Amino acid sequence: MPATPRFPTLSQLRASDYSYFGQLGSYLQQISSKAQSALEELADDVAHPGGADWEGVAADAAIAQAQSDAVTARTSMWSWDDVAASTQRWQEELEAGTRTALDAVDDAERDGFEVGEDYSVTDTYEAETDEEYDERLEEAEAHAGLIGHRVSKLVANESLINGRLRAMSAGWGTLNFKEGGGDGGQPGHGDPNEHDPHIVGPGTDPVEENQNGNPYDLAVTIPGTGILITGDPKTGRPQLHIPGTKWNGDNPFPTLKDERPLPTGTAVGKDGHLYAFYSIKGYGPGNEPKDFIAPESHVQDLADPTHDLGPLQGISLTGSKVGISQASGVYDPKTNRMMIVGNIGPDGQRELWQSDPIKPTDSPNAWMNNMHEVNAFNNLGPGNRENQIIALPKGGYLLTSASNGQQVVGVTAATPQGLLNAQSQPLTGPGLITSPGNQPAFPYGPTVTNVDILPNGQEQVTMRVSTWPTPQGWPTGDNAPKVPYHPHTYTTTFDIDP
Repeated sequence: MPATPRFPTLSQLRASDYSYFGQLGSYLQQISSKAQSALEELADDVAHPGGADWEGVAADAAIAQAQSDAVTARTSMWSWDDVAASTQRWQEELEAGTRTALDAVDDAERDGFEVGEDYSVTDTYEAETDEEYDERLEEAEAHAGLIGHRVSKLVANESLINGRLRAMSAGWGTLNFKEGGGDGGQPGHGDPNEHDPHIVGPGTDPVEENQNGNPYDLAVTIPGTGILITGDPKTGRPQLHIPGTKWNGDNPFPTLKDERPLPTGTAVGKDGHLYAFYSIKGYGPGNEPKDFIAPESHVQDLADPTHDLGPLQGISLTGSKVGISQASGVYDPKTNRMMIVGNIGPDGQRELWQSDPIKPTDSPNAWMNNMHEVNAFNNLGPGNRENQIIALPKGGYLLTSASNGQQVVGVTAATPQGLLNAQSQPLTGPGLITSPGNQPAFPYGPTVTNVDILPNGQEQVTMRVSTWPTPQGWPTGDNAPKVPYHPHTYTTTFDIDP
């Protein structure tokens, strides 16, 4: 297994040091405690300057401002506490993974083999017979396979942890205090001091991904994690691949025998929980929205993918309890809420939803029980395909959205609520993607695989999309046969001015 920029050399592996996680955790615990004490003292000083009670209109305004600032800051501090609570576990996981990889190296060396910087295994013993040579060669290959597996697992877990850290710290460095208090830190009120990121032009020409053997569509993910959640393969059940875990095959999400889980989007929760959302639909050859949109999305915690956390439902602006379909989500640290982008029922408009503020005593998935509609998206088209909302590394949010028979569009804003009124930007050029032997097809299933910071300070987004093309010359009309299922996936990149 050759060392690459993604894989460390053997010397780098031996020198691995993850103590920075512990240092980060200790630092965050210290500043969180000090900052919260300072906020409490400030609020008390405003209400009782010099120890005396302050009354009147000016006092009320100042106290309201101090309380609003405290609420705004406290939600950021809670994210510090969340990361601090996770750092020791992350450090222990990576140190254990490093030890197991080096144990495999030591085993090979004890058996008389030399392990190179690129983890190649060569024999230091000169065999005296062909049989002995073949045995030693087989043993070397076994050692190399075990070493490669353990190093790959370590690298995948480190990537997963780094993705969680990026998601949990996405709002750091973007804290702003509103002037005038009054809204108590509630979402839905614009802040003139917040800066909206902007998408720079459409994406690059789509590049087809190489799918060997059994192609699939969707391939939903969480940026930077390497997670892969497929739609239907050409044959068989949708697949789930979580690097560094045993999950690498049929998606274990529970459904009836004649149903399958079709991913609609993903989310990263307040505590770093990774979620996936699914339409549960029966098997069938149809390619119309009714064939893949369910009345509501079902929720999967990717830390325990064998369980269905239940259907996603919310209270609409009319006060009705409705299903939320085609969902994706993101945690907003400024308001301490989970935000969901999803449609009302199987054929309703795309909406923004929010949970109640998450309490420290809440269970990890309690946010599912109190979702409320914020408003409708009128800037995305019908929105009757998949979407993904993510927090951007340099602040703000990106929403990519697909509509059946149209190109994929994106919107960015400083806050999730700001996405509702943001100008949409086409992301897939003219919209139609060509493939040999097929008619041009519209893309669907946008999912962000990675966000990189460019030398010029821009964020470069890599996005995957899917197509289900119709073969050239395929019959048309009411009696035409169903279009054969042979999906394709592509990647495109576009830049964002933060």
